[in-house]
Amino acid sequence: MPKPMKVIQLGNLILRRRAESLGSVDMCSKKTRTLVRRMLATIKAQQAVGLAAPQVGAPVRIIIIASRPTAAYPDAPKVEPIVMMNPFIIARSHSENEGWEGCASIPGIRGRVLRNDFMKVRFFNAAGRPDETELEGFLARIFQHEFDHLEATVFTDRAIPASFMTEREYQKMMKSEPKRKK
Repeated sequence: MPKPMKVIQLGNLILRRRAESLGSVDMCSKKTRTLVRRMLATIKAQQAVGLAAPQVGAPVRIIIIASRPTAAYPDAPKVEPIVMMNPFIIARSHSENEGWEGCASIPGIRGRVLRNDFMKVRFFNAAGRPDETELEGFLARIFQHEFDHLEATVFTDRAIPASFMTEREYQKMMKSEPKRKK
């Protein structure tokens, strides 16, 4: 198993710089494959549901969606990790929903963010081949959160101002809410 990477924290200028596109040769390079494997290890170590390359110090357009139930998101759907290189939004819903978000680059803080319910996305997959997918609900939320990192935006820029709370208070709230039926 590859070694997890250190997650860049808010204040580091890399999080405020737009990520660069990967060329077709770069997508299939050993360096990129190693970066993706280490990002996957980092997601697991952080118990995250997604990660963007700038968060681990690589200013390139790679995101990974790795949804599964966690303490922070107990109702999250379980999906195999989706590696997206040079993702591009081709359609989005007009409908939006508000939901809680946190970020490995801003530990200890949660906030409510309004996101589109649906996204249609084109990207290059882990093999460097063109791909396309439709994401809705929580998966669309993860995508938008990670895509924002590629655009030099963090969730606190989009969060509803009075919604912030600490991770500890968020966990207390999650434990006190009645379990939702699946």
